[in-house]
Amino acid sequence: MKKVISVLCIFAIVLGMFTPFTIKASAAVNTNSTFEELYNEAKKHLGKPYSQVNRLGPDSFDCSGYTKYVYKKVTGVQIENTSGEQYAAADKIKTGNQKPGDLVYFRDPGHVGIYIGDGKMINAQNDGVKIDNINGSYWKDYFVGYARPFNFKEKLGSKYYYAVSDLNLRTQNNWDSSVAGKVPKGAKVSIDLDSDKNGWCMVTYGSVKGYMLNTTSYFSTTPVLKTYYAKDNINLRTQASWDSSVAQKVQKGEKVIVDLKSNNNGWYKVTYAGKTGYMILNDNYLVATPLNMKTYYAINTLKLRSAANWDSSVSQTVPEGAQVKVEM
Repeated sequence: MKKVISVLCIFAIVLGMFTPFTIKASAAVNTNSTFEELYNEAKKHLGKPYSQVNRLGPDSFDCSGYTKYVYKKVTGVQIENTSGEQYAAADKIKTGNQKPGDLVYFRDPGHVGIYIGDGKMINAQNDGVKIDNINGSYWKDYFVGYARPFNFKEKLGSKYYYAVSDLNLRTQNNWDSSVAGKVPKGAKVSIDLDSDKNGWCMVTYGSVKGYMLNTTSYFSTTPVLKTYYAKDNINLRTQASWDSSVAQKVQKGEKVIVDLKSNNNGWYKVTYAGKTGYMILNDNYLVATPLNMKTYYAINTLKLRSAANWDSSVSQTVPEGAQVKVEM
């Protein structure tokens, strides 16, 4: 059944103003507000009655009074008073390019609502503030187009990062606040980019939540630590050079952790068994996939040979019951 909206709103729109839509230089106002904030405010008034007398809210609205009230409440900027004036002042948007937060217009009589996405609008009409399908049986026959009074801040969402070093998250967005929790170096964290305030963002690591400056000094977009395996017996060095002394011996096939942010002319910090040294990162020394090694136990005392024959010299004696690793 056709809706009766003859008293929907005060308007100053004549048919000639509705057609055609002319795209002009941008007049949309940039705002730090998001559409989510706009929509949350708009939904607070669902079900409130229509009124041309008390049209500007907050207890009742007509169509343009509703859009005027909601935009002002969220952005702090006052748009025009009537639907016709709002239409005239805003950027006209081609159908298909509309975004949530744009105004949507209809003719016969003139009507305006707030586009909320998925072909729907929230609007004040003769049966109160409600959400309607723009493509529904009534509205689609009177649809005119979209206009944009504001460029809303895009919601950035959350993104994964990696801790560059051990971090202390804060309970508030400043250094003077107490420690909310600790994040170990290399840990993968989620950062809420929409929470940014002076560079500080909300960081989540497992069940730990707190604030930290979102800079490259603290977070990396790529992994910081990576597991490698010794391709052969190697000697980690105390400094990033072959001339330095041996810091730690690593047996073939053993797992090590490499600090990918520590590159010094091809040398990287490598941690094994709780000790850290340096090693060149290439396939001659460290590989990303485990070696095909299998653990066995000596049944008797064994004499390992320096070559693959019994005539070669003894390189090492393995006592009975000792664990050994055999490359398959």
